[in-house]
Amino acid sequence: MMTATVALWLQLSCYALSLSYPVFDAVGISNLAMGKGLKKLSEIGFFFCLGMLGTMMGVIFFVFGKTVTKWDPEKG
Repeated sequence: MMTATVALWLQLSCYALSLSYPVFDAVGISNLAMGKGLKKLSEIGFFFCLGMLGTMMGVIFFVFGKTVTKWDPEKG
């Protein structure tokens, strides 16, 4: 039980770090001593979460039978 609790808190803290990337980007944390590594680590996690969100949305659309229409721009 203790191992599961530790794993849960570790995973939640990694997700919190990943989702704090927009804040780090807006504040400009890369100027601080540890900021560059922290920002890069959160950036990698953020884009991983973004990719997983897109995958989840695609699966949900597939399950419910929703089709995505293609937009064809006018050529001229």
